[in-house]
Formats: sequence, structure tokens, C-alpha cells
Amino acid sequence: MRHEPLSVVLPDAIEFAKRIGDREFERWCRLELYGYGAQGGMQETDTVPDYRAVTGRWIDGSGRVLDLSAYDDLSIVNRYRFRSGVKMLEELAKRTEMQNLADDSFRQLLRQHVGFDAARFCFNPVELVTALDLIKNMLAEKLRASMRE
Repeated sequence: MRHEPLSVVLPDAIEFAKRIGDREFERWCRLELYGYGAQGGMQETDTVPDYRAVTGRWIDGSGRVLDLSAYDDLSIVNRYRFRSGVKMLEELAKRTEMQNLADDSFRQLLRQHVGFDAARFCFNPVELVTALDLIKNMLAEKLRASMRE
């Protein structure tokens, strides 16, 4: 398991969870594999875990960066939690250059509440390596715990 990508290991983990009847473990594996959305089985009460967050900056069409330095309580705005399945995270983590994404719902919130017309969120994909490491370690812990029961 140590050298296989999560996108390869998680389907087997789902099958294992089904065999032993561990619905919570199976559900977590599905969310990680398929993403935190309807396909992964996300419910209204669920939130995307913080370990899937990367730090970055919101930038407008002129290249200006959203400055939140005066607002400590808004620093969370410069973190983006990825809802995508692990395969997408694995692909993004392979990249070496800064990445940009445009989340329309988040951009609308920034425009409405902060008055900043963001064009994109820029982040370093190396941060996704950490997220994938955490998911892999959590999977190993959950597997060990399931085997003990």
C-alpha cells in the first residue's frame, strides 16, 4: 500500500470495509475516492475536512491580491478546501508550477461580502502532497483499527 496511489488503494479499502460491515469506514473511503459531493455520498451535515485545504491568494483580473492582513478572522478566506476525489488531487500534486482555479460560488461571496472581484485562486500544488499524505496515513490507521475489531 505504501507505494500505490490512493486512487488505486481506496477501491480495495471500500471492498474491505463492506466485507467487515464497517459502514463509517466505507463512507469515508467513498468520500475520499469520489470527492466531497453527491457522487461520494456527501450529506448536508458533512463538511469538507480541513486536511484537504491549501493556502493561496485570491487575485483579481488586474493581478491585484486580496489583502486580508487587517482582518485576522478572515484569514480562512485564503484557504481552499478541495472537494475533488483523490485522483484529481494526485494529478494536481504532480505539477510544479503555481496553479489557479476559479470557484464561481466563492468568487461571488467575495464580491458580495468583501467587495473584491476575484478572478482566480492561486496556490502551490506541493500543499496537496501533504493532504494526500494525511489521507494515506488516516487510511492506514483506519485499516489497522478495523482489523483489531
